[in-house]
Amino acid sequence: LPTAADFARRPAIGDVSVSPDGKHLVALTSADGQNVTISVWNTDDLTKPPFVIGSTRQEFLGVSFVKNDRLLVVAQQLYTYGTTKGHLIKAYV
Repeated sequence: LPTAADFARRPAIGDVSVSPDGKHLVALTSADGQNVTISVWNTDDLTKPPFVIGSTRQEFLGVSFVKNDRLLVVAQQLYTYGTTKGHLIKAYV
């Protein structure tokens, strides 16, 4: 039977996007089911490992191509201001 941890596990791959020129693929990936990274593949040779971008302070929520050489990345970060705790969501190009 699946455990609660199995249901909370991040997908191995998701939020896949193809660059406008078709030369690259980008996706959110998680090798361990907990830490999410951004992986970029060159479509000329998909047997090569992807270029991987990780973060220890932010959690990646989404990724897509804006242009052939630009990504839009949405991430959230925990923050504390005085006694207030919350999440700050940011978009990066």
